[in-house]
Amino acid sequence: RRYGIKKGGDFINLKDIIILGTGPTSTQCPFDCEVWMVNNTYKQWERKPDKVFIVHKQVLNKDGNPIFNWGEMNRLETDIISLYDIPELKCRPYPYEKIFAFSRYMTNSICYMLAYAILIEKVDKFSLYGIDMVEGGEYYYEKSGVEWWLGVARGMGIPFYIAPGGAL
Repeated sequence: RRYGIKKGGDFINLKDIIILGTGPTSTQCPFDCEVWMVNNTYKQWERKPDKVFIVHKQVLNKDGNPIFNWGEMNRLETDIISLYDIPELKCRPYPYEKIFAFSRYMTNSICYMLAYAILIEKVDKFSLYGIDMVEGGEYYYEKSGVEWWLGVARGMGIPFYIAPGGAL
């Protein structure tokens, strides 16, 4: 969603996005602005994502079958940004150099998305739904990176909303 403010007689457009994960608070997502999803999150929703971030090369499930369907993703006809060069996927490369010039602190896929939103897209506001970080295991190690990038946003004056019910 683009919204605006009057500043000195000029109307300034502001960019608002949603970063949507698969956690329980994802059901609260209003889908009222641009929505970014990671990996296969798009399969859970009828609404097409505005951006998809691919943070893995092909991964196989327990039966040895590919988790990602590159052809299906290509048919989404949406902006796909990948951390890897995947010849079968119509995607843009993640801008490592620009982001890593600021910080390399990335503990999970959401960190890459937050960094992109803050440093590349220069969003004016964002919301997190389904980014709950409440379960044990990997979230224990990954939560700090997400919180660090939220601190970067706060320090840069970028307001954000976290869906209630998560651990952030």
